[in-house]
Amino acid sequence: MRWPCLQWPLEYALAGSSALQYRSFCDILWNMLGKSEKGGATMKDQVLINIFNTDLTEQITAAMAGISTIKWKKVRDDAQSETEAADIMKRNRYDVLPIETRDGFTSYFHTIEWNNYTSIARSIIKKDDIIPATTHIRETIKLFTQNKRRYFFLEHDHSIVGLISIANINSRPVKVYLFSMISEIEVELGKIINQHVDEESVLQKTIYDPKNEGRHDETKKRYEEDRALGVELEVTEYIFLSELIEIILLYGLYQPLDYSKREFKREFNAINDLRHSVAHPTRSLITRNDDIDRLDRRISYIEKALQRLRNHIYDNT
Repeated sequence: MRWPCLQWPLEYALAGSSALQYRSFCDILWNMLGKSEKGGATMKDQVLINIFNTDLTEQITAAMAGISTIKWKKVRDDAQSETEAADIMKRNRYDVLPIETRDGFTSYFHTIEWNNYTSIARSIIKKDDIIPATTHIRETIKLFTQNKRRYFFLEHDHSIVGLISIANINSRPVKVYLFSMISEIEVELGKIINQHVDEESVLQKTIYDPKNEGRHDETKKRYEEDRALGVELEVTEYIFLSELIEIILLYGLYQPLDYSKREFKREFNAINDLRHSVAHPTRSLITRNDDIDRLDRRISYIEKALQRLRNHIYDNT
């Protein structure tokens, strides 16, 4: 389906036009985009480039992780609202509960002490309580740590449209964002090992290491079955991130990445610990108030690792 205008806002479609009208509009636009002056790249080419080079990690926003005004619990502004709010917050373990008025959402109830539902207070939503709904999730996590905050109201078009708290960092979009970056680290570490260490050495240090007996039974079976079928994948595609880290340390391959041994071990072990939490749906990233600071620190390790790994691969191509 070649509807390039799906890359633009859908105001046209949402304004009451039928799907057939919208598709006709897209087809006309697509043909227009295909026309280029002086033989250069057309706008259609650029659309295709954007489609095929979309980085999903760039699209995870605070709104995707948070909760919208459509779905959140709220109370109306009346004489009974504080009593009702206290009951709702205690029953549902909410630390923030918005108050709806005829003017929208301008105030809220909140616990005085986080996770303590015995005492609540009412506050006006101030400028410092608000971030744009389109704020990238990485920037949102930074804002949590830098401002020592546990929640923000989300704004779009000058209206409060939702809320994100540190509890929402446990959501699936955030884990997808983190896992995609950690996966790239695994791939790039594998490339470095494949460039500098022969396959037999890697096998003997991992899958066929007697010290790992029982740990790699399924991996060894899959590796040998693939080989029997003529599937010649690199052995680094079968082993764990922790083992990639161990091999990098063993052969000193952290040096071309401008790490000290101690620094590499500390930061990559922290990344591996984060991977365990991200890869298991039942594990939460945030269970305590200070977990958001630790997550922010680990993401900074990931960003640093990706930059150095990408630079290393670029310098050796």
